[in-house]
Amino acid sequence: MEPISSGQRRILLTEYVSWEQFPTYAGQLADKLQIRYTSRFEDVETRLWLFRWSDCEYYLAIDPWSGVTIEPQSSPADQALDSLLGALSALRTELLEP
Repeated sequence: MEPISSGQRRILLTEYVSWEQFPTYAGQLADKLQIRYTSRFEDVETRLWLFRWSDCEYYLAIDPWSGVTIEPQSSPADQALDSLLGALSALRTELLEP
């Protein structure tokens, strides 16, 4: 985990998923965490896909500087980040890593 400008933290998932691989990676993550993306925002440099986990909202994001990250959208989501990280740690070897 690393701090972000809002004072919250984010989870760096991988630096090795390309822009083209992101939809497949995001789909695998959704299947494993049993989540559904509720909205998507995309521009030429960033993809932000919003999802809910444990009654909190997060963005799954990819950008050329950080790779793929999960960013909380509220203080309660930031507080639940450790629990989400634990769930992700159990799945790490099952997710796409080129």
